[in-house]
Amino acid sequence: MVSGLNKLLRKLRNAGSTTRCQWGGRPRSARTDDNVDSVNELILSKEGSPKSHRTTLHIERKTRIHYSSIYRIIRQNSKLKCLNKRRAHELTVANCALHQTRERKLLRRSQRPL
Repeated sequence: MVSGLNKLLRKLRNAGSTTRCQWGGRPRSARTDDNVDSVNELILSKEGSPKSHRTTLHIERKTRIHYSSIYRIIRQNSKLKCLNKRRAHELTVANCALHQTRERKLLRRSQRPL
């Protein structure tokens, strides 16, 4: 209790205030303004050319910034979310017909008495 009070009084004498130091902590090495600008330029599609954005892996290769720092820039500075591409099945007319016949067979099988 006394040591905390002594620390507070020492801070008041040295700095003239008891507020927290504005620039305390480890300095940002990857989230500089230049890096944020270069990542923002690569993550968004250009005007008039859709699908020209880059993935985090491509941005990492191009800018030589670690992927976790790129992810942090995208989330905190740009207020965006990183999503992975997913492939989806495309159902054709033949696939739909096959599904319907199999569904009918399953319905008939489940309605039969045991």
